[in-house]
Amino acid sequence: MKLTWRPRAGQSGSALVLGDDALGFRSAGSKFILSAGPTAVQFISEAVAYPRAEEIATFGRGNAQTSYAALIDYQFATVGACSQLLPRIGTDLDGAGVLEVTHDGGGQDSMEAICTAIQRVQRDGAMLVLSYTFLGGLFTKGPASNLVPIT
Repeated sequence: MKLTWRPRAGQSGSALVLGDDALGFRSAGSKFILSAGPTAVQFISEAVAYPRAEEIATFGRGNAQTSYAALIDYQFATVGACSQLLPRIGTDLDGAGVLEVTHDGGGQDSMEAICTAIQRVQRDGAMLVLSYTFLGGLFTKGPASNLVPIT
């Protein structure tokens, strides 16, 4: 699996690979994904109770919200290189963007999102584990070019 963050069109910055299992585990430069996946999908709906009636009507609002979490183990060649990631990672993920999930067996899903949290879970010398939380709409099949930009 591979997780990539892309800033929204028109924003500064370039694509950032957050995690990639193909790089190996416990080797310098690895970004191993310990766990990743949607934690909740909420569909927004509205219920209308009719006065003096024994029923209600529900209406889908046509939008949904997905919370996606990832826990990633980073390995660095030096302790100094490890300490340089923390101050800038928040800047790299600031603002709206696209979270792309490339699956091991092939295929890709994309979601317009914002990064709502980055937490340091563990740091030990040249090893760092970070937890990311993203909030967006529903995932779409295919690359980010399939998404309709939010204006």
